[in-house]
Amino acid sequence: MVQLKNRNEGGEEIASASVLKLVMMVHRIGKKIAKPMIQARMV
Repeated sequence: MVQLKNRNEGGEEIASASVLKLVMMVHRIGKKIAKPMIQARMV
């Protein structure tokens, strides 16, 4: 039972880490897309 719990916790940590990476990637891409959009609106 203890081994199963440890495995589940490790899996959750890895999953959360990968999710954070995805979120960071989305934010970076979003900023790149947002800047030209803002400049286009100002013009």
